[in-house]
Amino acid sequence: MRSGCTHQRRLSWVALLLIVAAAGCEEPPLLVVNLRTNYRPGLEFNRVEVALYPGSSAAALDVPSVTVPARPFTREADARASSRVAEVAGLSTGTWIVQARLMQGTEMIASGLVVTDLHGTSLAVTVRVTRECEGVECPAEGSLSEIACLAGRCVDPRCSPESPERCGLESCEHDDECAPTSGVECASGICLAGVCAGWLDDDRCADGQLCFPDVGCRDVSMDAGPPDAGAVEMDGGVDAGAPIDIVQVRAGGTHACAVRSTGQVLCWGGNNYGKLGDGTTSDRATPVEIEVPPGAAQVRPGALHTCAVTRDGQVLCWGGNDYGQLGDGTTSERHAPTSVAGIADAVEIGSGEYHTCARRATGAVLCWGRNADGQLGDGSTTDRHSPSEVAGITDAVQLAVGGFHTCALRATGATVCWGSNSNGQLAVTGADRPVPTPVPELPDAVELSAGGFHTCARRPAGQVVCWGKNEDRQLGDGTTTDRYAPVGVTGLSDAIDIATGWAHTCALRSDGEVRCFGSNAYGQLGIGSISERDAPVEVTVGDFFSCARGPRGRVYCWGAAQSGQLGDGDPTGILHPPAAVVGLSDAVSLTAGDTHSCAVRAGGGRVCWGHVGVDVAYATPSTGSDVDGRVSNAVYAGRACSVLESGAVECAGVNSLGQLGDGTTDDRSSPVVVAGVSDALEIGAGIWRTCARLSSGGVDCWGGLGSPADRARAPIPGVGDAVGFSLGLVDRCVVRATGAVLCGDTALTVVSGVADATWVGTAFGNTCALRRGGGVWCWGDNDRGQLGDGTTTDRTSPVAVQGLSDAVGLTVGVASACALRGGGSVVCWGAGYGGGEPPTDATTPTPIAGLTDAVELVGGHGHACARRAGGTVVCWGGNSEGQLGR
Repeated sequence: MRSGCTHQRRLSWVALLLIVAAAGCEEPPLLVVNLRTNYRPGLEFNRVEVALYPGSSAAALDVPSVTVPARPFTREADARASSRVAEVAGLSTGTWIVQARLMQGTEMIASGLVVTDLHGTSLAVTVRVTRECEGVECPAEGSLSEIACLAGRCVDPRCSPESPERCGLESCEHDDECAPTSGVECASGICLAGVCAGWLDDDRCADGQLCFPDVGCRDVSMDAGPPDAGAVEMDGGVDAGAPIDIVQVRAGGTHACAVRSTGQVLCWGGNNYGKLGDGTTSDRATPVEIEVPPGAAQVRPGALHTCAVTRDGQVLCWGGNDYGQLGDGTTSERHAPTSVAGIADAVEIGSGEYHTCARRATGAVLCWGRNADGQLGDGSTTDRHSPSEVAGITDAVQLAVGGFHTCALRATGATVCWGSNSNGQLAVTGADRPVPTPVPELPDAVELSAGGFHTCARRPAGQVVCWGKNEDRQLGDGTTTDRYAPVGVTGLSDAIDIATGWAHTCALRSDGEVRCFGSNAYGQLGIGSISERDAPVEVTVGDFFSCARGPRGRVYCWGAAQSGQLGDGDPTGILHPPAAVVGLSDAVSLTAGDTHSCAVRAGGGRVCWGHVGVDVAYATPSTGSDVDGRVSNAVYAGRACSVLESGAVECAGVNSLGQLGDGTTDDRSSPVVVAGVSDALEIGAGIWRTCARLSSGGVDCWGGLGSPADRARAPIPGVGDAVGFSLGLVDRCVVRATGAVLCGDTALTVVSGVADATWVGTAFGNTCALRRGGGVWCWGDNDRGQLGDGTTTDRTSPVAVQGLSDAVGLTVGVASACALRGGGSVVCWGAGYGGGEPPTDATTPTPIAGLTDAVELVGGHGHACARRAGGTVVCWGGNSEGQLGR
């Protein structure tokens, strides 16, 4: 709706309905409903619905007793003149509320009501709906007094020209008695059945223009579809065809996809490995169209890949393929849809982190991809590059594919799960299960959803139960205790759709409300925002973001935005401009992690702000057990590690891949000491490993994919003189005392062309090095200009950042970088640094306004901070964790 009102009992759009007696047949008596409005048909609404409620007050507006099918309206109609929209026979005598609704597709644009008494004779009522009532809220409960709106004023709905004393408004008979209600030159005044209103007169504009409130005539691209195809947008555009009809939306790790009613697929967000399917690896902050012949029936994004089921039962996949998750018999990544051999009767698809499953029309289930945890369900732990049948499943009716586990709903209502059981996500105790295992005490599930390390089910009456990992309260039972059997979500009994992410869960309730719980590290719970949108009909969540589909086919997303996965054209989220950190004026040095910052004060104390520990975040500079005695922090992907003043390292949080370094894969709610590390100087965390730089010059790392031996703490081979290091999403880079830079995932190789580096930073595919002479060289992804060379061309070898030869400090973030210059100014380039609203990109260094006296620069993946000469600190960028300190 155009206003914030989304409930029928709030009548902010109600217009006056004029009751006009009319002669008619006695048998059967008719109620005739006419419409008069100053909204433009075919542009602002395309049909009118009529609903009838027995009663005499707004409290009666619950479920209508009679609903009349909608009458279409085209641009040729003159809605200012009386138009008959309904004829209703057979109503009982008594008092009735007649409501007329202006509709654009399935969305109600405005409505009006009249209260009338029926006595067995025919009656006509005329509805007046005026634009001036936009944003006006009139009483919606209790008596009839002034619950309707007319010409911007709240009035009694029995107001009519025959009873002007009920209206409190001046009446009119002719248009020339009425002044325009808008100040634009194309607006005029009209007399709408006895009351003055405004009219946006398109005839006063030139060809190819329409009249808009507040701005006047503006060029538009007219509708290429039927006359009622699109609605006027207030920024001056008209749909170039029928409204987009999204029938399904699904979120993956850092991207999302939707299916249109035409079978076309739209995808947006992160595009590493080509998982959007548009033939490139460039992130997209707005949807790109993907052709999936002969048309997609559904789509499922995973972590690094995407799959779709076509209307004729084929399966197509694209993106990352390291473990064969595309099912094409290879491990080669694909940047466009590629057929999965041997499947012609698929009815459902599901994508996990590195595996994929399909349900056949027969009820059998096929899986392929990574199988180290038994998530393919074929009784082995062998990766499969082509589909393999899940043992013993012949009656599946729904799939739920999680991070490293899979579940199926059987025709009986029973649920079975298989794969990783690291946190009880299979609803059993003990080891992983490579074959389907029944979920106890759940005989009647109607829907399943599997997250990173937890699973949820919806029961017939709307209750939701969850089990598995609960560190971030993603099970919704009010605790942080992992559960090895289903537990009920507190206070949720009317769910109609559920979705699970990496560490959060969302449920769509029967009244259209979306309720989310669990981790809110990136705002993915959407607190305070979704209630202002259309009532959703579907909800889906990715790793760290969420999306909902509204009834008109619109899609809304919220949460992490570093790869453009919100689809709003802004790949960085909200870029806050530089501002002072609250209460800090005596800083002498700075450090920063991915989502936090710290400062040492002149008196010797250390304060931090942002996400400094598992479930610990400070919005302003603070000290405490998570700050005191620590010299370096790293917080990422559900875990936190710190270097203590003694040189020891402590870690807590997610440990499914051994990334806490305590020799186990058990998650820890309190810090554990990393065995064998006693001389650490610096700590860093990537998506699945942690590393520490030691005083000896070595860099030790632990955690990751592979066997337990592969996850054990081990030094990076051949590095004994490191002076700095950096961990990105996957890669790690080291700068040696000689100035050489080494980068890579498992095996590090020398970066050619950079032999005099003093610092290196890597993020999500982009890396930069600061050279001894003051130059900065960058390489890797460049779709947002993050390499600073004046282009958006990816580079496999280092290129110089344009115009930068006096840098003394550097920080590298997601698709961006910033440098401190010798004179005290700071320049940045990449995503969001080009200015404008929403922020544009900068392919060359752009100054940070008002910052000319910086002496130190640090940053994380999405923010940066500078210490000024006087000891104050300013920060800018993302603030989802309070890392800006304000």
